[in-house]
Amino acid sequence: MRITALLLVTALLAACGADGPPEAPTMNTTIGIGTGGAFGVTQITQGRFTISLGAGL
Repeated sequence: MRITALLLVTALLAACGADGPPEAPTMNTTIGIGTGGAFGVTQITQGRFTISLGAGL
């Protein structure tokens, strides 16, 4: 039972990034005007994960 709990705790710590320094999220925003009109894109990055939101106006 102790070995199972130790393995579970180790896996959880490795999965949440507790084995290294914390990474601050970054955000980039682009606004432009093209032949199809205005557009905007916002991108948020945290480690390996990225979320992008964009819309043509």
